[in-house]
Amino acid sequence: MGRRRELATLTKLLDENANVKRSVLIEGEAGIGKTRLLAEFLEQARRAGVAVLQGVCYQVEEAGPYSPFFQILSQLRLSGLVPDHVLHSSAAAALAGQQWGRLTEDAGSRRARFLREVGDSILQPVASTPTIICIEDLQWADLGSLLLLNNLLDVQPRSLLLVCTARIGETTAIEARQLLLRIEQKSQTLVLRGLTRAETGDFAKRMVGMGFLTTQELADVRSLTKGNPLFLGEVIQHLQEQGSLDRHSLRQAIQRARMPAGLAHIIDLRLMTLPEAVRHTLSVCSTIGVEFSAVLAGEVVAMSQAAVDDQLEVCVQKGFLQALDAIPSGGYRFVHPLFQNRLYHLVQPAERRRLHREIARAAERTGVAAGELARHYALGSRPGDS
Repeated sequence: MGRRRELATLTKLLDENANVKRSVLIEGEAGIGKTRLLAEFLEQARRAGVAVLQGVCYQVEEAGPYSPFFQILSQLRLSGLVPDHVLHSSAAAALAGQQWGRLTEDAGSRRARFLREVGDSILQPVASTPTIICIEDLQWADLGSLLLLNNLLDVQPRSLLLVCTARIGETTAIEARQLLLRIEQKSQTLVLRGLTRAETGDFAKRMVGMGFLTTQELADVRSLTKGNPLFLGEVIQHLQEQGSLDRHSLRQAIQRARMPAGLAHIIDLRLMTLPEAVRHTLSVCSTIGVEFSAVLAGEVVAMSQAAVDDQLEVCVQKGFLQALDAIPSGGYRFVHPLFQNRLYHLVQPAERRRLHREIARAAERTGVAAGELARHYALGSRPGDS
């Protein structure tokens, strides 16, 4: 849905004679449709007789170094293109070289030889056959895998197309960022955005049929999800199953309904990538609202403005916030209102009321619209409070 241009760009790469880079990096946030676009493209490639080899990076140390490339070697072994001893010897060498992060001159030369041998083991069987090598979730790749991928990009034959996916802003190690930047420089980059309003309407019709959402409700749900297909699907399906729209407007239904469990789990996993102190500050910001002032957030968390700015910058880099020029005192907005919604409801009710009272008192000192001041005082009060 809504990916015709991107699919056409990928399809052009199947032409070995086309004067284009023979590698592409598909970037975008979680749920934006990278895997779905890739699956559609690979299906087209298979129908055209192109061989496909796939590896996936995992966010767990147990996956081991060079995991996506051992997956690819295993597929080549099962196809009879790589003998068993090559896979076994490569695995043993990788295990022996896990301390290559602290390189002596001898260890450095051994790693270089290992990378060359594994690269050759992959390239030689596919040198004369149109082949796609696909690696997903590069943001979780170990340094060795990123080095090996860079090597393949440097020497790849015209018969080979390399396609990778990565989430924007999820890599923190400086060495990994440098290697990913090199991969970007050697590749075409496709950045997937949220679906447009028209595409959101088509998406909803495909899911639940005509008339389930009004034009205004479609606009509201797109504003809430920013057109992220995964978020859209979870929200629309949840509202349909709950029957909430029979009794409330879409905005009221979303405010009253619990967030779908699957969507809450996805957001929680992303939040866990933030340091605990940064998550706490972001929770305070979620209590202020979808848009907030960094000065007001600093007053509430009782931290220096420089420290708060540093924490919020981490949230920008991770894709949770975007900076706003319209608010002179360091304004920010949650990229997805759903992020703000989830963080807000993770705060216990008593703590939430306390935070609203703190925000109201701080807002009187820093200056805020009267309506916002009244809202925070109201949300921070119990029945019977003066």
